[in-house]
Amino acid sequence: MVEPAEAFGRRLRELRQRRGVSQADLAGEELSPSYVSRLEAGQRVPTDAVVRLLARRLDCRVEDLLFGENVAAPGDVELELRHAELALRSGAAQDALERFERLAALPSQPHLEPLRDAIEYGLAQTLEATGAHETALRHYLAVSRGDPESALVHQATIGVCRCYLVCGDLARCLEVGEPMYRWLSEIGALSTDAGAEVTAVLSTAYQERGDLTTAQLLAREALEQAEQLADPMAIARSYRAASLAAHERGATGEALRLAERGLAALAGESADEVARLRITYGTLLLRETPPRIDEAIAELTAGRQLLRPPLDGGEHANCLTELARAQLYAGDREAAVAAASTAVELARDPRLPAGVRPRLVLAAALQPGGAEADEAADEVRLLLESGGTTRGWARLWREYGDLLAARGRVAEALAAYDQALSRSGLAAMSWPAPVVPRSQ
Repeated sequence: MVEPAEAFGRRLRELRQRRGVSQADLAGEELSPSYVSRLEAGQRVPTDAVVRLLARRLDCRVEDLLFGENVAAPGDVELELRHAELALRSGAAQDALERFERLAALPSQPHLEPLRDAIEYGLAQTLEATGAHETALRHYLAVSRGDPESALVHQATIGVCRCYLVCGDLARCLEVGEPMYRWLSEIGALSTDAGAEVTAVLSTAYQERGDLTTAQLLAREALEQAEQLADPMAIARSYRAASLAAHERGATGEALRLAERGLAALAGESADEVARLRITYGTLLLRETPPRIDEAIAELTAGRQLLRPPLDGGEHANCLTELARAQLYAGDREAAVAAASTAVELARDPRLPAGVRPRLVLAAALQPGGAEADEAADEVRLLLESGGTTRGWARLWREYGDLLAARGRVAEALAAYDQALSRSGLAAMSWPAPVVPRSQ
């Protein structure tokens, strides 16, 4: 039985008129025109058999009569969901986004409710992949409030942690991630994909907060968990976290060895996480003294080739930023400007450190003394002034100070260094004025 009858009657009349069918033709031999008229007026409730008959006569689906033409049948929704998930995995971000948005816009119906969280989670993943982290966060949060026993809720909670981390809200990242870490530990599930990932995310959050000891301990724990899983994605992610944690402590040699071990363990793999590990290794090679420029360019180029076509362009932007830096070290300013300019286009959100970094490298690559270089440097300063207080922002201020110092803008460089210190938690010391002896 269909409720309400008035809504059904309206849809029946609209579909009949749109197809140019009279009430008599629609009734045929099985029904009477007066019965069809009463159906359209909402004065009768059709049986399921009548609804199927009317759908055949109007060449439409039963769902079009019951719920409206913009509503898909259960089988159609499941098939579309699989297509959307496949599009996301293959890197077709725009196609995936359009599919998930259509699914999410479907009106509420009983047969859709079991799929609603999967649709919401897929939309969140796609938004995160396209760089819309704040919007993705809202969808992850909606799923994370579901059944605490659901694996999808656990995955959404990790997505919440990732988005908070990228958006620079370290307090909320830890607030969500630490209870999940403890719960996974209590049930003996740290050596799972979820356990390895949440441990790696927490390690990065502690690193950004400045608690390098905890970050290093968690990074090594994530690595041990990933190696038990023998999952290439988890291993790559964990080696990357451990390598970056070691670098933050100033142990660049150890960071390089961890990255090298990770790459050796993942020989032959071509996943995105492996690409990111190669990009991390290339970046660390540039931090050596002196920089190992040719090796860095080779690793960065190889890593970029392993990445899928850009989704949000974030990892591509990061790779191109470091390539631009390497080319600048090598003396190829033109190539550095081209790479950094492309990175700026791909890293669209300048409110985040990942969006400021390519702009800073572009400012360094442009010919010093020119108006374009000065404008680029001024833009970077404005972006930094509106930034946060994490170590990532402090590093950018330090790098900005180095750029200014190299160009002879000493007073501005000192101010930038002071900003780097204050944003990393080291406030300026106020010394008392010197005591002037009283004259006799």
